[in-house]
Amino acid sequence: MQGRPTIVTYDLHQGLKPALEGLLIYQGIWQDPVLNAFRSLVGELDLSDQLLRSKGESQENQSNIRDTRAGCGEPRLSEVYYAFLGLLMESNAGIRLDSGVEGSVWQEHLLDIMLAYSSPVLEALCKEGLGYGKASAFSWHMDVLKHDLMLLSRLFWAFDAGVSRWIAEALVDTSLPQDGILHALHRWQAGEEPMTSGASHRGENTLRHGAQGTEASSAKAVLENGALALKGQFYSTCDWAELAPLLIDYHGKYGIGHFAKHAAFTWSSAPGGGLVGVDVIDPIQLDELSGYGEQVEKVVVNTERFLQGLPAHNVLLYGDRGTGKSSTVKGLIHKFVDQGLRLVEVGREELGGLGDLVQNLSRSSLKFIVFVDDLSFEENETEFKALKSVLEGSIIRQPDNVRIYATSNRRHLIKESFSDVDAGGELRWQDTVQEKLSLSDRFGLTVIYPSPDQKTYLSIVEHLAAMEGLSMDQGELRARALQWTLWHNERSGRTARQFIDELKAEQEMQG
Repeated sequence: MQGRPTIVTYDLHQGLKPALEGLLIYQGIWQDPVLNAFRSLVGELDLSDQLLRSKGESQENQSNIRDTRAGCGEPRLSEVYYAFLGLLMESNAGIRLDSGVEGSVWQEHLLDIMLAYSSPVLEALCKEGLGYGKASAFSWHMDVLKHDLMLLSRLFWAFDAGVSRWIAEALVDTSLPQDGILHALHRWQAGEEPMTSGASHRGENTLRHGAQGTEASSAKAVLENGALALKGQFYSTCDWAELAPLLIDYHGKYGIGHFAKHAAFTWSSAPGGGLVGVDVIDPIQLDELSGYGEQVEKVVVNTERFLQGLPAHNVLLYGDRGTGKSSTVKGLIHKFVDQGLRLVEVGREELGGLGDLVQNLSRSSLKFIVFVDDLSFEENETEFKALKSVLEGSIIRQPDNVRIYATSNRRHLIKESFSDVDAGGELRWQDTVQEKLSLSDRFGLTVIYPSPDQKTYLSIVEHLAAMEGLSMDQGELRARALQWTLWHNERSGRTARQFIDELKAEQEMQG
């Protein structure tokens, strides 16, 4: 981690005003309540500065400034400032206790907004791969990005560069929170470096820059660590224009907007719906799926080809319940999130909007697995036609960055009945049967997950017990595991997991 850069103090008009008015790519950030409150604060500081500079001028000029301030309905500076502080406290950066950052809540919030920002220009730069040492027809877009980053860096360092001093001078007769609180919120350099009693303020002894309390291999931790590493570069650089290629490299690897924040999503085709990020993902890891190594390997190899831009199949994982089909798909996101993989789960009832989803995802530089769990259709359901169209058959080709992985307990996904082979007024009943059978045929890879025999089931139990660090005689472990299956009427990976969870809770309660 590099040291903190030397910040040059600039005046209100030449340094800060351009940053408030001149953003091109990132102009939408002002919709954020905290940033909008900051802009109001600077405007109020400007009016106070005009009043201060008008002393010694004519009473008429001073009166005009006061009338302008009152006529606009502007509240007093102290009210605007406290409103800004309140919004900072309520922001994600303000309530995140384990972020491990070195700066203020203001700086962290600005970085959060910037890294989560979505723009067609950023998408275009990522698709072109304009990181370090790259050039193309999009180079002028990179110049615009450098322009915006230079202005954003002025916002980031604003309180270090003079805003704190302006606030202290303008509110000299106002009771303000303790210096340590202000320093934690936005860095406070009105006088000497503030000291706090007891605990150090935010910015001291917090240079951790790593996710706390999460598994190193989890998808969430990977995304958090990627963002923290990039934030470290911004904290150590005064003019951010030079970091434009690094930012594009980051977005190319981790995504833009909510794709950089979340590894998995759900999809709703209803009005006002769309992609919704999943904050807490199933933590299942592929190495937990004992007894199904061959099946998992087939899915992993296909996914690796997909991520490398090689021909890859849509996948149907078929087998009995509880055998690890869904866990295999969910485990992929933890293994491959750092290679640009994202998971989008689509419910069967949402398949009618699958075409819109796929078109939406095709604009991203990332790779997406559209996950349909427990896929099957009853006789009178027609959603399967939308799925067939996306898999194969539509005039619109399936995007290279989207593949569909589905799980099912049925080999043939659409329920058949004897009525299908009864002419019943339908001249070509064979066509009805073939249409229903053709859906599963459109998955290029079918992976079968059989129910485990007793030997495999006990092997799964022993594997999970070892992973959890459970201590028990092997004979007793096996006997209790078999007894558990009698209570649950099946042997499966899910049953083994439930047994181990029960055993773990039992041992922990016993001390």
